[in-house]
Amino acid sequence: MGFYKMVEWLIKAKERGYKMKKQWQILIVLSLICSMSLVGCSSTKEVKVKYPEKPITIHVGYAAGGGTDLMAREIGKYITKKTGQPVVVVNQPGGGGSIAIGDVAQKAPDGYELAFMTNGALLVNPQLNNLGFTYEKDITPLALVSTAPLALAVRADSKFKTLEELLEYAKANPNKITYASGGQGSTGQLVIEDIAIYKGGIKFNFLPNTNIPQSLAELLGGHIDAYSINIATFKENYEAKKIRVLAVSAKERLKDFPDVPTYEELGYKGTETYNPLFGFVGPANMPAEIVNTLDELFKGACEDPEVIAGFNKINYGVAYLNSKDFKVRLDNDIKVLSNILQTLGMKK
Repeated sequence: MGFYKMVEWLIKAKERGYKMKKQWQILIVLSLICSMSLVGCSSTKEVKVKYPEKPITIHVGYAAGGGTDLMAREIGKYITKKTGQPVVVVNQPGGGGSIAIGDVAQKAPDGYELAFMTNGALLVNPQLNNLGFTYEKDITPLALVSTAPLALAVRADSKFKTLEELLEYAKANPNKITYASGGQGSTGQLVIEDIAIYKGGIKFNFLPNTNIPQSLAELLGGHIDAYSINIATFKENYEAKKIRVLAVSAKERLKDFPDVPTYEELGYKGTETYNPLFGFVGPANMPAEIVNTLDELFKGACEDPEVIAGFNKINYGVAYLNSKDFKVRLDNDIKVLSNILQTLGMKK
């Protein structure tokens, strides 16, 4: 008997003077209480989460003014435009970009504290050091918004005209070639070391420097032989003919670097796994409804002409993956990265 029908029956029974035993009266009262509870539960399920209702904070693990920071701010401006809620960007440099992610991993999974990440900071660094979080247990992938191919560059007047020339020299002269990348365990380092393993017998002198302007200055000044970093870093000096880019980790040659061969066409497959990824993550166990709302916002941002122009201005392109596809990509990449770190003896 439904709740309202039971009430109706009780009223009519009383009007007819119907007398019930005390046990039945108690049973009916308990039934009424249970029915009211069920009505309340069903009403609660129908209440939808209103999001966002307050400012959103984006944590960036790098200093203000860099490419990662500027991309996060472009996305933040779009979210504000669409939702009316302010987006605050907090810069937390340190730990190779991982401090910001670790901070967000400890926050409530309500969608108001997000991290703008790179794959090195999310997938590699926690395997090198105990940072208090892991990708598998503490993170909700939200969206990929950009990726940048890696490239290896030398000075324009370098004696190395091709990648093979540099590799052959390095094989014949162990530890004589000094190169830099974005720091110890960075994907720029891992791709070079992977190629060295593939070639066999190659040992480089690696300089772990996370300061991009400083590393560029050292390359141009002849203090290091080569630099492995995302190709956007090289564009200005490439166009000024101050550097020579030997190879890029892309499926095909890039229109802005038409004379630069891909690693794949030179015989080195799988290098795209090391390409820097830029995207958003949140704490583990975020509600699906909030993830979906953010998904729509990130997708819209990646299709917005102003956001695209903002990315292009700093030599980055847009590359969108939704939460589900982004997770698939990260799940696959962490296996590859874990294997190379194990081979190099770098895992904690």
